[in-house]
Amino acid sequence: MNAPALPWRLVALFAASGSLASVTTGCGTDSKVDTGPKFNAGPRIQHDPIVSPIPTGAVEVRATATDSDGVAEVVVYVRPDGLEYWDLISLEELEDTWTAELNAAAPGFDYYLRATDRFGVEGFLPEEADRGPYSVDVAELAKAIPFFEDFELAPGETNLYSLGWVTYSEGFAFYNWALSSARQASGSSSVFHDRGAVEGDEMVDWLVSPPIDFSSTDRIQVTWQEYGANTLSMGTHGLYISVDGAEDPTVEGAFVAVEASLDAPTDGSFERSAIIDLSEFAGEESVRLAWLYQGFYGDDWYIDDVRVEGLTAELEASYLGQTPEPVFPGETVHVDWRITNLTTEAAANFTATLALPDGGGTVLDPTQDIPDLGGYENIEMGWDIELDSDVPTDRYRSMELTITDGSSTWTFDDRFLVGYLSTANLDFVVTERAITQVTLGRGTPSDPEFSFLAHSGWVESGERLTIELTDYADYLPPDVGPDRWFARVQTDRSGEVSSFTIEKGGVVYGGTESGGLLIENQPSTFYVPRPPAPEVTGTSPTDASPGDADIPITIDLVNLGASTAGPVTGTLTSSQSALTLSGATAFTVDPDIWEESETHELTGTLATIASDHTSSTPLRANLELTDGADTWNVPVDIQVPWPVLEVIITTIDDDDGILSDGESGEVQLEIANMGGLSTLGRMDTVTTVSPRSTASAIIDVGTDRLSSLDPGESDGIDVEVSGVSGADGEMLVLDVTVTDETRTYILEVEIPLGEPPWTTFTAPNDATGDSVDTSAQTFDFVNGRYRVKDDQIEIILKSAVAYDPDTLFIESWGISSGAPYLYYRWVYNAGVPSFQGYVSGAGWEPIGTLSVTELSSTEVLLTWPVAEMESITTSLSLGFASQWCGEPTYYCDHFPNGWGYPYVGYDPSNWFSIRW
Repeated sequence: MNAPALPWRLVALFAASGSLASVTTGCGTDSKVDTGPKFNAGPRIQHDPIVSPIPTGAVEVRATATDSDGVAEVVVYVRPDGLEYWDLISLEELEDTWTAELNAAAPGFDYYLRATDRFGVEGFLPEEADRGPYSVDVAELAKAIPFFEDFELAPGETNLYSLGWVTYSEGFAFYNWALSSARQASGSSSVFHDRGAVEGDEMVDWLVSPPIDFSSTDRIQVTWQEYGANTLSMGTHGLYISVDGAEDPTVEGAFVAVEASLDAPTDGSFERSAIIDLSEFAGEESVRLAWLYQGFYGDDWYIDDVRVEGLTAELEASYLGQTPEPVFPGETVHVDWRITNLTTEAAANFTATLALPDGGGTVLDPTQDIPDLGGYENIEMGWDIELDSDVPTDRYRSMELTITDGSSTWTFDDRFLVGYLSTANLDFVVTERAITQVTLGRGTPSDPEFSFLAHSGWVESGERLTIELTDYADYLPPDVGPDRWFARVQTDRSGEVSSFTIEKGGVVYGGTESGGLLIENQPSTFYVPRPPAPEVTGTSPTDASPGDADIPITIDLVNLGASTAGPVTGTLTSSQSALTLSGATAFTVDPDIWEESETHELTGTLATIASDHTSSTPLRANLELTDGADTWNVPVDIQVPWPVLEVIITTIDDDDGILSDGESGEVQLEIANMGGLSTLGRMDTVTTVSPRSTASAIIDVGTDRLSSLDPGESDGIDVEVSGVSGADGEMLVLDVTVTDETRTYILEVEIPLGEPPWTTFTAPNDATGDSVDTSAQTFDFVNGRYRVKDDQIEIILKSAVAYDPDTLFIESWGISSGAPYLYYRWVYNAGVPSFQGYVSGAGWEPIGTLSVTELSSTEVLLTWPVAEMESITTSLSLGFASQWCGEPTYYCDHFPNGWGYPYVGYDPSNWFSIRW
C-alpha cells in the first residue's frame, strides 16, 4: 500500500529522526496492482488500542506486524499530554508478537506505531489519513496514608512533576515553586518559593500534591518541615484542599481553604509546622493539598518532609512562672507549667518529668502523671525545687520538662530566676516619637570588652526603656575602670536621656548624673558609673619663644566629671622633637580622692623649645593620669607665639579677575600675620618668579613695603607682571621675601592661569589643638580658602592633624539673604555627603549635590553648584564644625571658633562671607 501522509505523523517523525527521509517508497513484490508502476508497501500492523482510563504506572503495548520482505523493527511514538515532543520506544519481538512497556502518567498520553521492513519501507498505525494518534486518559492512583514526601529525586526523575506534584500560577510566575538543594530538613533537596523581585508584580503561586486516599482513615493530620527567610516581609501563606481529585486551584471552587493564613515559618531554621487536623475530609478517595504563596516582594519559603498520617495527640508545655519571686539560695521555689493537647485526639497515659540540666537544686517528685486530656484541653501542673545553698544568685537556672507515653516524647526548655532581675533603664525625653538605637557594652566604647545592640525601634517622650541584663550577671554590677558600662544612643529627634541606671541584686547604680543630651542623628554616650573627666584649664607661660631653654611650666587642672576611685598620679611626656622636658615629670595630683570640680596646679617641669619652631603652633605634651582604675591622657599645650606671614587674598586687577596666557597687569597680594606675635617695624618686600612655577612671567615691579602687622592684621602690596605664558591650569608661582627689623619671611603664592585665584577665610589661623576630642584623629580646623569657579563654590578646609577618613565628620551651616530656605546645611559623614535646606514648618529637605574630595590627610575639598542654592543674591555666610562631642561644646571643633550649635544657641556674626 502507499505510504501514508499524516501531518501529525510527519511532525513526529521529523522530531524523532531529524528529517522526513524515513518516509519512503520502494520496489517489491507485495503490490497487487495490475497496471502502472509497482510500489513496495510497508508492513501491516495489527494492534488492540489501549482502552481509557488506565491507572498511573506501567502499561504494555502489544502489536503484530507482517510483510513479505520481513519486519525489521517496530517502534511506538509516545507524547505526554501538554507536551509537543514525541519519545520513541522500540518494541521487542517474541514469537511474532512485538511488545513494549510505557510509563503512564496523569493526565494521559498520545501514541502511534511504526513498523519497518528490511528494505526500510514503513507502515503506520493508525493508518487512515484523517485520524490522529491514539489518545489515552490516565487516572492517577491516589497515594495511601501514611503519605510522606521528602522531595528527593530517584534516577530518571528530574523535577516536581516527576514526583507527582504540580504547580500553578495566577500572577507573575517567574518565582514559582521549584525544587532546591540550597536548604533541606533531610536528604539533599526541598521545595522552595523565592521572595521575588523588589517592586515586582504580585505572585499567586500554588504547590499541589499528588492525590491522597483518605478513605481508609478516620482521623487525619498533615505536618511539614518549613524554613523562612525575610519573614517580616511575608505576604500570605495558606493551605487548601480539593476532595474530588481536582488538580487546578486556579479554577474557582476547585479547592477550599483549610488554613487561609498560616503562621510565619521560623526565620533561619527548619521547624515542624503546626499539626493541621484534616479529619473532616476523612472518607474521601482522592484528596489533593495545595500550599499557597501570595504577595509582592516578601519572604523565602522552604518546605520539606510533608507527612499525611493518622491524627495523634500533640502535647505542648508552656512555663507560667514561679513563686516566690525573688527566691534565694537554700529556699524552695515552686514552678508552674501549662500542658496543652493541640489536637482533637485524646491524650492518655502520659507523664511529665522536670529536670535541672545544669544543677543548682533538687526537684521534689520530678515525675508526675498527666491526667487524660481531651481534644484541645489543657491542665496546669506544678513542681517544687529545693535550691542548693551555694547556687549563684541574680541568675537564671535552666529546667527541662519531658513529656512521654513511651512512644511519643516532647521536651521543653525554660528558666526560673534565683535572686533579682538585672536591668538597664534609660528615661527618654524627646521632642516627639523617635526612632532610636541603643548599644550597651562594658569597657571603653571604642574598644569594649563586649557590646550588643539592645534596642532598635521607636521610643516615646517620657518612656522608660528597660533592657534585661540578667544573662550578663557575670559582668555586673558596673564599676569603675574596665568594669564601667556604657550606653551609646542615637535618635532621629533631639532630646535627652534624663536618667541612665543599671539594677543588679536590688541595688540601683547610676541615675540622672549618668544621663545627658541627645542631638538629632548624632550618637551620644552615657556611662554607669559616670567617669571622672580631668581637663587642662591653662598652662603658663603663654609667650615662650623659639630657642627658649629650661623655662618653668605650670599646668592648671580641673576634674569636670565624677570623683576618682582613689589617689591620682600623673606622668608628663613629649613626643615632639621641638619640645624637651626636664625637671619634674612625675606628679601626685591628688593624694586621696580627686573630687568633682576640684582643681590642682602642677609645677616643677622645665621646657626647652627648638629654635626652628617658628610656626606659632603650640607644642603638645601628654599628661597621663591614673587613679588605679581609670587612665586618662590629657593634652598639655605650650604656646609658642611667632609672626607667620601668609598671602590670604590674590587679586588680578583686570576685567575678569583672572590671569591668562599673554596678559600683563597688576597682581595685588593681601598679606596677613597668621601667627600669634607682632612683626617688628615696617617691612620691605621683594617678589620673584619661583623656580617651581610651571608658567612663566616677567616681574616688572617686584618691590614694595608693608606696615608692621599685629596678629590677625593684614596689608597689601602690588606686583606688576608682563609676558605671562602658559596653558590654562598651569601655575604661576611667586616667591615673596619679607624683611622686618630682625626677621626674614619667605612667602609663596600660587596663581592658576585661566582660573580664579583662592581667597583665605580668616587671619589669624584658627587655634590648633582646640578640638575637644583629643583622643582621636578629629578634624582640627586651621584655616580654609574658597573660590567660585565655573558656577561652582569650591572650599578647601585644612586640619592641624591628620584626620581619620573612616570617621571624618564635617558639618557646615549657611545663610543667604536671598534664599528660599532659612538655613543651608552641608554634611560629610564617613564618606557620605548631603546638601539640605531648612523650610519653615516642614524641616530639612535635600536640595542639591555636595561633592567631597579628600585631597590629603589634612585637606578636604567641598564643591556644590551655585544654582542649587536658588538664592537671588550673590553672597553667603557660613560656619564649619567637625565631629560630635556632646555638651557643652556639642561639636568637637568650630570654625570660626565657638560659634555654637543652632539647635541650642549660636552666633553667626563671625561666620565667613563668600561673594561671587
